[in-house]
Formats: sequence, structure tokens, C-alpha cells
Amino acid sequence: MSSRSLTGWLLIAGPILTFLVIGVLYTALVGDQETPQSSVQEMMAEPELARLLLGIGALVFISMFLGLALLARSMQGDDKPGGAYATLAGILFAAVAAVGIAAVGLSAAALQTSTESVALAVTLEGVSGGMFAGLWFFWGIGSLLLGAAMLMQKHLHIVIAWLFVAFGVYVVISSLVDLNEPDVVGFAVWIASSLIIAAAGFLTLKEKASS
Repeated sequence: MSSRSLTGWLLIAGPILTFLVIGVLYTALVGDQETPQSSVQEMMAEPELARLLLGIGALVFISMFLGLALLARSMQGDDKPGGAYATLAGILFAAVAAVGIAAVGLSAAALQTSTESVALAVTLEGVSGGMFAGLWFFWGIGSLLLGAAMLMQKHLHIVIAWLFVAFGVYVVISSLVDLNEPDVVGFAVWIASSLIIAAAGFLTLKEKASS
């Protein structure tokens, strides 16, 4: 499999499977993780299922950022307009993937620790949630940089590029300012971002087929 094919499939499968596993299956079968306390209680009630879905969810979630990093890498180069932006985006997406692995690892540790100390498990889960907040911010910056590079290189499609920019701006602002949005807005943004990334993956595969 070529790197372009791998990039396309990671961008398609990553966000779609993340939404299905975490947004649908985990929420329906384990819980919605509203607070660290409730998250630990939900995992303790269904430990094996929680462990399985956390593992699968982590795999597909991280694969999305690996796909974004590969996409950014394909746009790097001093001879390409916006190549520096793509380089920075690639570094950020790789870092976000590392943070995601660490955050999921803490959730797994919280589940394992919960049999001995619920208080410690809640603390670990709280730290995991805090890491995801930082992940969200840098995800936004990476998307903004990648979208800018796409616009400068006229890569994939101008609409996809502007959507990456818009998503990045929204994420950065929502990370710095409390917008007091209802949960449905966050859910809609999650769906929209998943579709944007999957569309970028589809266009990457289409680009390969036509080359």
C-alpha cells in the first residue's frame, strides 16, 4: 500500500470509526463520561466492555491524527507554498497523537486502579480529561495550519481547505473562551469534523486514482 493510499484510508476510517465506537457504542453501552467520578463508576460497572471499547476507540482515534500527519507530510517542502505551515501541522498532529495515547492510557490505568482505590482512579481519569482539553486546542491549531497550506497549494479542494481553517478557528476560540454552548453544538461539531476529515481522505484516494 502506498503512503497516499494509507493516508486516505486513515483519514476515512479514523474519524468515522471513532464516532461509531466512542460516540455511539461507548456512550450507549458504558456511559457518556460527563465527569471523572461518573466515568469511573461507568467503567467499574462494565469493566471488560469498557476496556475493549477504550482499546478499539484509542486505535481508531489515533489513526485519524496519523492520517492528518501523513497528509501534512505530503505537502511539506521549501519549494511548495505553505510548506512550512504543513511541516508545523504535521509536527502538531504527531504530538496530538502522542497526547491521545497518554490520555487513553491514563483512562485504562484508572479502570485498573478502581478495584483498589476509587479516589485514585477518579484522579487519573481527571488528568486524562485535562489532557484531552489540551489535545483539542492543538488539534485546532494543526487544522488551521493544514487548511492554510491547502489554500496556498490549492491542494484537494478549496471548500475542504476552508472547512479545515474554519474548524481550526472554532476550536482555538472555544478552547480559550467559554462559549457556554449546549451539548448538541459540540456533538454537531464532532460530526462535521469527522465528515470534513473523511472527505479529505476520499479526495486523497481519488487524487491517487487519477494520477
